[in-house]
Amino acid sequence: MTVQHRRFRLLGPLEIEVDGRTVRLTGRQRALCGVLLLDANKVVSVENIVRSLWEHPPAAGEARVRSLVAEVRRTVGPAGAEALMTRNPGYVMCVESGQLDVYEFEELVRLGSRAAAHTDWTGALRSYDRALALWRGEPLPDLPSAPERRRFEELRTAATEGRLEAAVALGHHSWAVAELSRLAREHPLRERPHALLMRSLREEGRTAEALEVYATFRRRLVEEIGVEPSAELRELHLRLLRAPHNRPAAPPEPASTLSPAPAPGPPTRAARPACTPVPRQLPPVTPLFVGRDNEMRRLDAWREDAAHAVLLVGPAGVGKTALALHWAHRAGRHFSDGQLFLNMRGFAKAEPMTPEEALPLLLQGLGYEQTDIPASFDAQASLYRTVLAERAVMVVLDDVADRGQVLPLLCNSDHSLTVVTSRARLGGLVALDGARRLTCGVLDARESFELLRNAAGAERVDAEAGAATELAALCGHLPLALCIAASCMADEPTGSIAQYVRDLDRLGRLSHLRADGDSSVSVQLALDVSYEALPAGSREAFRLLGVLSGTERSLAAAAAAVGADVDHVRDALGVAARIHLVRRSGPDRIVWHDLIHDYARQRALEEDGEQARAALLRVLDHYLHSAANAAQAAGMHASLDLVAPVPGADPVRFDGRDEALAWFDAEWKDIASAITHVAEHGPRPYAWRLVATVQDFLQHRRPLSDWLRVAETALRAAEQENDPAGRAAMQLSQAHALWRGGSLEAAVPACRRARDLARDAGWEHGEALALKLMGVLVQQQGDPGRASSLYALSLGML
Repeated sequence: MTVQHRRFRLLGPLEIEVDGRTVRLTGRQRALCGVLLLDANKVVSVENIVRSLWEHPPAAGEARVRSLVAEVRRTVGPAGAEALMTRNPGYVMCVESGQLDVYEFEELVRLGSRAAAHTDWTGALRSYDRALALWRGEPLPDLPSAPERRRFEELRTAATEGRLEAAVALGHHSWAVAELSRLAREHPLRERPHALLMRSLREEGRTAEALEVYATFRRRLVEEIGVEPSAELRELHLRLLRAPHNRPAAPPEPASTLSPAPAPGPPTRAARPACTPVPRQLPPVTPLFVGRDNEMRRLDAWREDAAHAVLLVGPAGVGKTALALHWAHRAGRHFSDGQLFLNMRGFAKAEPMTPEEALPLLLQGLGYEQTDIPASFDAQASLYRTVLAERAVMVVLDDVADRGQVLPLLCNSDHSLTVVTSRARLGGLVALDGARRLTCGVLDARESFELLRNAAGAERVDAEAGAATELAALCGHLPLALCIAASCMADEPTGSIAQYVRDLDRLGRLSHLRADGDSSVSVQLALDVSYEALPAGSREAFRLLGVLSGTERSLAAAAAAVGADVDHVRDALGVAARIHLVRRSGPDRIVWHDLIHDYARQRALEEDGEQARAALLRVLDHYLHSAANAAQAAGMHASLDLVAPVPGADPVRFDGRDEALAWFDAEWKDIASAITHVAEHGPRPYAWRLVATVQDFLQHRRPLSDWLRVAETALRAAEQENDPAGRAAMQLSQAHALWRGGSLEAAVPACRRARDLARDAGWEHGEALALKLMGVLVQQQGDPGRASSLYALSLGML
């Protein structure tokens, strides 16, 4: 038997490696493995696993755990059953020496601590470096409530402190200052990094800065928790005061060139560098801006509430920058020391702007010459915060990719404000940094119409109000699309809006919504940038949403398209939701814009080819067989015998009638959209199979008009396919609907056609159902004798 080498990693997103191959796990599977690895080689009860995995445990929690265990074992391969073993009353993850990174990390930290105790600073630095190299990011992100996360972070901080203590002892003061400044900023009440920073600054000849570190730290301790620094830190402070360790000062300038020293006086607000104008960097506001009254009021309220950071987030082309600039210009009078603006290029073709690139630009905007800007990043950040703390400045950071890109650039006072725009949700800035978030949606119909009037001319748009309304709908009320459409119409002042709408519909919205002569202005390009920011798995899940019409889908149906489990697709589409390509509309449903649907469909056709058709079949079989299962669970009649679903369709199964009815109510809009899609694009037989399968649901849960509409759509599809069985089924469905609606005269001929078509198709069961319904109709028309003979014929065939 071949021995497989396993490796488990918890210091970052959980990973399991088998023979050098990283096993692909879903978020829930990672969470399960994390729970077990936190108590490696110990039995964890199923009850504790359920409590750890779900904040509100599901009714079938134990069954879900068993299913997850089976999935992990299957995904890991032969090593899965060896590592994840069943032991009453739960499961145990078997880990051998050297297989778990946490154990290795703790051992290296012990070695580093022992070396430091013997003043072997080189050995200590080597051990701490090896320990910290094991970290790959935030630990256990799939178990946000796990208390061990705090312990791991504390161990990491202690190891970082040990590493930096060794670096200071070995004389590596220059880079130690930078690292210690960051660590002290992250842990403002932790004494050890402040003490090490003071020592390192002193050795660098920066005693004044070391004293400032002490003063700031002491003030924070006293104000926030009411204690003084330790005796050791106070002693270090006294040594700095008594014997400052400074490098030789630079020789003074000639006396004739020096200005007299200013007389002492009370501290004043930090002065702007001499002869520097107040910065007014905001780009001009577009004259096409309309609406957004509610958003403007919320921004005004946040400013009055002294918010230090506001986020304007939303999908590409929704007008985040236009709103930010419109409001910033209006609110600018409240920021007397100016307004700064930077394009952070977070979702641009060019490389995103880094904080290291941004800070010097912002300081220059505040009036500092390049020669006056400190060389180190930490010194720049300190100067930037100091200036903003004493001025009233608005800083607009446009097109931000993530929290890390702007965290060092945030204003930190009640006087100044940072306005951030992004396609990402930037949840970290909200949760950790107190930012206020405003999600921008598309315009409403009135605002869209007004934008077209502003852009293409009020008289022209009013003259073709109907066509303009249709154009706004085709543009999905997306501001970027509306502006491009208006620009194209302006290029042809004698053309009609109605003709442009027909061209747009015929040629395709994505390819046609671009500004002539400027390839950088197009809906397609805006969506390209968002799409390319996704990892490969999220791209696949996103574009396969486009294989079937509609702008809403359950995660189960989306998972069927990918051929993967729901947890995997939930994780994958969660990334797309964070940059507003899709959004959640419930715990297990997602929605998206119809222009985004066109884009996903185009990407699927370009990148997946035949795999896109396979994905379509999986989704259709998912709906068809889920509907059949729902009908059975609800005690309803399904007239078709279905072949087995294709692999990966994973139809839903139901525990009872209520669950089945709730599923149909939630999924009906998507099923109706699927019927329309396949009737037009194929495979057409699914249209009538879906209608026949959900017929009893239509009778009891939907208006009669819905039933007649989809039956007529499916009938046309069967006629195009020349499918007599499909035609028979849909004629029979229409006859049922007409009878239920009280139209006996119309129902009888439809029923006869269904009987004849079923007979021609050799579909005996369908013919029997048609005869049975004809018996009911004839009986209600007052001919019980003929009805009896029809019933007898039907029974003879069933």
